[in-house]
Amino acid sequence: MPAIAVCGPPHSGKSVLISKLYDFLRNYSIFVQRACPDGEGQWSAESDPEIVKKIRKKGEFDYEFIESQNKSIERLKEYFDVVLVDFGGLPTPDKESLLEICDCYILLDKMDDLRTREWKRMLEKLEKRQGLYCIAHLITKMEGEPRIISSSETFKAILVNMDRSGVPSDTLSVISLFAEFLKEKFKLEVISLTKFSCNVLDYGDYLFVDVSIGGNTVMSPDELGDLLNTVRKIVGSKYYGKGVVISGRLPVWAHCALTHLFHASKFVAHFDPRFKGGVIVSAHDGMYRVGQIIPVEIR
Repeated sequence: MPAIAVCGPPHSGKSVLISKLYDFLRNYSIFVQRACPDGEGQWSAESDPEIVKKIRKKGEFDYEFIESQNKSIERLKEYFDVVLVDFGGLPTPDKESLLEICDCYILLDKMDDLRTREWKRMLEKLEKRQGLYCIAHLITKMEGEPRIISSSETFKAILVNMDRSGVPSDTLSVISLFAEFLKEKFKLEVISLTKFSCNVLDYGDYLFVDVSIGGNTVMSPDELGDLLNTVRKIVGSKYYGKGVVISGRLPVWAHCALTHLFHASKFVAHFDPRFKGGVIVSAHDGMYRVGQIIPVEIR
């Protein structure tokens, strides 16, 4: 399945475009991978910009980061129909190895911008070397009329005022049509709308409770009760007299609620693959302590 690189100079609207595309394609098999350690994500697109500025922390674009992103993108391509890869705004040479595992790209073009020209040179080189091709060329402006120029093999359009604080409705209409273009181009399928699932493994002294969000993989606070009810029904009383290791790609507040749900267990831990085990966050038995790692061998 294709990985689509989203490229363009700083402040060209990449984060806004990715956020809006994800909104339009939430119910399809699509994943957004942030291959840029700028501390942004869907959370920052949906939050107050002033709060984002205060809490966002940028990381280092080093060899270790590049290697981890390479592996992540390759793996994600196996599970999703489309992987959108955010490359950040600077067309540095060390990004070439990441671009090499992508199949096509979206270029956001600020017109007559130095960084845009640098992106074009890098992408043209990779087109000749490995067959990377352009799926969309989007010109971004602060003023003017948004419109579609072409929507045949390559989607070409003008987007206006791609501002985090609010995108004009006519620009949103063009992005919506681009989302339809991607759905048709890659034959995107609607994913399962079953919201929550839970898999329970009994390791003797503890249960391994793996929770998943279905549908668009996004959870809102008003769904927390549904999550707890689902887990409660599946686990039942199996955890009595045992510890519990919770796993799952969930919001922090959902993990907190699950910790409280299993409060009566010997201990509650949260699985961290870096430690190959669960880190105990709550203990009610003298044999266990907070911070202790419970080894877990995934079956």
